[in-house]
Formats: sequence, structure tokens, C-alpha cells
Amino acid sequence: MSNFKPEHLNQKLVARNNISYEAQQQLCELYDKLEALLLSSKGELLTRADYDVISDKVTELEFELQRLWGFTQDKEFHKYWLSVGSCSCSKMDNMERLGYGRIINLGCPVHGTPQDS
Repeated sequence: MSNFKPEHLNQKLVARNNISYEAQQQLCELYDKLEALLLSSKGELLTRADYDVISDKVTELEFELQRLWGFTQDKEFHKYWLSVGSCSCSKMDNMERLGYGRIINLGCPVHGTPQDS
């Protein structure tokens, strides 16, 4: 059973984009999956490879969310990648640039350049 309910969705956007009730239920399921995935990314023993797998799954979920919401599927408008693990990329700068490319902190343990040990 989904923790996220259709009434939690942006109802103005639901109406504007004519989102069916079935699609609303699918959106809720995806938001639940996304929440669980992001929570699992907070583990202390995760490796860079683990973060890469989780990041790929987050990207897949965001594309599916865009599709169900009726938006163009565009990675430049994804925002949940900033919530993976202990991401240290600037959230404020990236949210201001949404749609115009990402700013990656090269020292970020999730998205930065992997360092040789």
C-alpha cells in the first residue's frame, strides 16, 4: 500500500495536465519508491559503485515521473539526484539552474570525480 496518496499531489497540476486517477496512483507508487531509494542511499557502508546504481535508478524514476505528469522527459529538470546519499553538490545553485545543466562538486562522494585510494 502506498504511503503517498493522490490527494498529496499538486491538484492544480493534476487538473491542468489532465492526469487520470490511474496515473495519479502510479505517481504515488513512484514517489514511494523514490523515497525508499533515497532513504537506502543514506547508509554508511555504501561504496561509489552503490551510489552509481542508486543514482541510475533515481534517474529512471524521474524520467517516469516526468512522463506520468505529462512533461517532456529531460534530465536537465531532474532534482532528486541532489538527495542521493551524502551528495555535497550545491542544492541552491543547482535548483536555480534547473533546466540549464548541473553544477557538480568534484569532491562530492556521490557525483564527483572518484579518488584513487
